Formats: sequence, structure tokens, C-alpha cells
Amino acid sequence: MKRWKGFALAAFRLQSPREFAILTDMGSYRISAARICAVAFTVFVLVLAYSSYIDYCVIVPTYTAMAQIEVSQPLDPQSPDPIRGELEIMSSPDVMSPIVTDLELDKTWAKRFRLPMDAMPMQDALRHMQSLVSLRPVPGTHIIDVSVASVIPKEASDLANAVANRYETVRELGAEQLFREKEHILGGEIAEQTKVVAQKSAATDTIRSQLETAGVHIAPGAAGLIQADLAAQKKSGASAQVDVLAPLRAAQAELDAEQHALDDLQLKLRQEKADYHLTESPVRIIALADPPEYPSAPNHALDLMIAVIEAACVALVAPVLVELVIWYLSRLSPPAHPSGPLSAPVATSTDY
Repeated sequence: MKRWKGFALAAFRLQSPREFAILTDMGSYRISAARICAVAFTVFVLVLAYSSYIDYCVIVPTYTAMAQIEVSQPLDPQSPDPIRGELEIMSSPDVMSPIVTDLELDKTWAKRFRLPMDAMPMQDALRHMQSLVSLRPVPGTHIIDVSVASVIPKEASDLANAVANRYETVRELGAEQLFREKEHILGGEIAEQTKVVAQKSAATDTIRSQLETAGVHIAPGAAGLIQADLAAQKKSGASAQVDVLAPLRAAQAELDAEQHALDDLQLKLRQEKADYHLTESPVRIIALADPPEYPSAPNHALDLMIAVIEAACVALVAPVLVELVIWYLSRLSPPAHPSGPLSAPVATSTDY
């Protein structure tokens, strides 16, 4: 126990203000505080300088622009998540493809990425565009944030606004197409009903002509039938009136019923047109994007803080590794004759 205690005292005995001596099997190994500080400081500066160079010179700044859209009338309002269907429409080729063509993004990206072609294929352009566009619904609302990240500020804002405008156009065209389909269906029903009314009117006119040939003159319409009915009652009695005017009365009743059905269809069509023109757009653009002035990435302040922490960690580990390497190399060198204040006395046979 005394032997190990003496070894520890000898191992960590202060040799000078900047050096400690550690005894090894092959002699004494000195740890220099100045060397440790120099290695730590050098490593810290190099790591920090390299991280700063990567952050400021290598990483290309990315600019983010955002537009906002409010969906007032979802396509499927009964769905548990009606906004999900809207997001699928916004990311569909029906919205994205015209934007690529109108802004000539396929040609721009082909030049930027130095492709061996004048224009990027549409599938690749759509894939790249979907990687730039981020669609995020605002929780608890029907608002969708359209964010676009690009290395060019104006391209980011133009692309975000193009997505918002194109989506609004697609939804308006969809609402118009839905109205046109309803109008077409009602128009077909009205045409068919008009034919039925025409047939019933012709049948009524035929019966009326037959009655006029028999000497019974009846004015067109229900009012004429009522007048003829009253005249027949005064002239021939109730039984004669029923026998003569019964076919015309039945035909006129059928004509009136069909005419009422036709009027209902026409009223429904007029109501659909009024509702369509009075209904607001299913999509409303809340805010358009402006070209961003400052990049959203990289975050220099955050990156610098992380670089300082990384440099400090490496600076703490590097001196230990350097000292281990020096110690290992000292063991490979021939042992020197022990000397100095920490030198242990060499036992000889005369000591015993």
C-alpha cells in the first residue's frame, strides 16, 4: 500500500509551473500544459472556421415564400377531414402542370441543373416542384399555407402565388362545371317535359275541334272549359254536360298537370342560376406571397451556436488523443536513463 501511495505522489509531483511527470515502465513521460492548451485552442479555431466556411460559403441560401388560401366550400364537407381532399387537388398535376408550362420552369430548371436538354421532362419537373412546395393546413380552420422554398427569392414568391391562383381557378372551374352539369340535366328534363306538354296540348286541341264540329264552341284553356261547362248545364242539363265535356275535361286536367311540372322545372333552373351567381367562390386567397428579403436557411445564428459547441467538444477530446499518441510513441523509443528529482533509486545487490 505504501508502495502505490509513493508511486502516486511521485507520478503527480509538480516538476515545473507547466509540467507534470508521469512515471512509466520505460521512464518518465511529461505532460505539458502549454501543449494541451495550444492543441485545444488550435483545434477549436480550426473546427469553428471550417463550420463557418461550410455555413457561409458552401451551403446555398434558401428563401421561403408563403401564400394563404381559405377554403369556404370544401368538395366533401361531410368528410371527417375535408381539407385533405383539397390538399390532394392542390398537389395534383391538374394544378401543377399548367404552372410548369406557364412559368417555363422546365426550361429554367434544365439550365440551372445543366441538363443535356432544353427542357426538363414534365414528370421530373412535377417531382421537383412538389419537393419545393409545402402545403400545411392551419389547425382548427379551413386555411391552407402554401410555402415554397427556392434558391431564388422571386421564384419562390411567383411559384407560391401561381399555386394559389391556379388552385382557385381549378376550384372555380369545378364549381362552374358542376353548375353546367346541373343546367344540362335540368335542360334535358325541361325539353322532355315540353314535348309531353305539347302532346297533351295537341290532344286537348283535337278534342276541342271535335266538339266545335259538333256545335260546342269552347275557348282555349281552363277558363273556356268552365264557361262551356256552365253553358252546357243551362242548355242540356247536368247529365248532358258531363257526357259532352268529360273527354275535354280529362285532357285539360292532364295538360294542366304536365304544365305545372314544366313550370316547376323551369323555376328550379332559374333558382339554380340565381344561386350560382350569388354564391361566393369556393376558394378565397387571403394573402399573396412577396419575394423574401432574407434566407430562411441556413440559420447562421443557430449554426454558429452549434459550431461553437462542436468545436469545444472536439477541443476537449483532441489534446487527450494527442497526449496518448505522444505517450505511445515515447514507449516505442529506447528508454532513457532515469534522472531528475522523480527518478527512483535503482536497487543493487549492495543495498541488501
